[in-house]
Amino acid sequence: MKSKANSDLPSAVTRRQVLATAAVTAGGLLLPSREIQAATTDVGETDHFWYRLAPEHPYIDSQRGNKAFGFGLGKVYLSEDNGKTWPHEAVFRNADNITFSCILGNGNILFATRTKLYLSTDNLKTHTQIIVKDLDGSDYVPHTSLDPDTPGWYFHSLDGEHTWEVEGAEMLVWGNYCNVLGGAVPVNIYYSTDQGRTVKIAYSFGENPAFQQPGSKEQDWLGNPDNPVMARHIHSVAYNPVENAFYACTGDHDRDDNHECHWLRGSYDTARDSWDWKVLVSVNSNSRFKSGGINFVDGRLYWAADANGTNGTMPHDRGLFYVTPRPRGCGKAHDDVQSEIRIGEHDHRRRCDFVGTLCARFAL
Repeated sequence: MKSKANSDLPSAVTRRQVLATAAVTAGGLLLPSREIQAATTDVGETDHFWYRLAPEHPYIDSQRGNKAFGFGLGKVYLSEDNGKTWPHEAVFRNADNITFSCILGNGNILFATRTKLYLSTDNLKTHTQIIVKDLDGSDYVPHTSLDPDTPGWYFHSLDGEHTWEVEGAEMLVWGNYCNVLGGAVPVNIYYSTDQGRTVKIAYSFGENPAFQQPGSKEQDWLGNPDNPVMARHIHSVAYNPVENAFYACTGDHDRDDNHECHWLRGSYDTARDSWDWKVLVSVNSNSRFKSGGINFVDGRLYWAADANGTNGTMPHDRGLFYVTPRPRGCGKAHDDVQSEIRIGEHDHRRRCDFVGTLCARFAL
């Protein structure tokens, strides 16, 4: 990526608005400081679950066990009782521009504004900026935006789970869901093996002509110029402990002859601190592989299809699917590959039409 230093300026769109509407922009500065409201004691239940309403403030961005990380009103907050009380807080004047957070197993909190990462190791008493390391080990510094109001969202994620136990140690891996609001940014998969103290790039997608800064020259495009695989953003990164491998799926559409929908499989070498990624699937946006997310349960891969393109065989190939990845050349019939739920007028079960090709696609 060709990049220069950039200051993290106030955003025109807050994290809360994006998660609530995914399409609304609003001008404004931080809300006036006032006492944080205690969590409501109102509880309720349905036929399926019990719930307690969240407080109006702070905005709860991530949770782990009994802990919750929130932000708003120019501060960041940490709860240790599921948001009932917030004993830990710190002034953070760019709080309304937080786009990512994760509570690590040892209690560290990694959180990000649009272009900067921060780590707290002491329940928010202090925080330190973390500089990401690029594929070659150099400092990965976000670009200088031509429009200072839209510096881009480098670290924002769509999925909710980012940590897994890999070979006996916790590993943090996530991809950025970007190029929707906030400005153009490159598309990356990030990782950390030391509780957020060091964050590196695991995979960097190529330069996508459709998502560059207006008015920028081609030599200043964002992305990995050496990678022909391009995407708009990353929908999900998940880990399969049975294979000891990571899977990632991307969006969004087809741009001329370029597919943005891919499935990748990545193997991490702990001893060498290196990655080996292979593209399993590159398809049009009407395919079932345009997925909103990937999950593994007992070695089986489950995903939801987000097909919405106008190309390919119509109608849209939507549904919930699963498959069990197997070793290459296993020679076994994949009878467990099924469409579990069909949507709309195709609300019925049927066999998937890729049974004969799935072994080669998923097992490397």
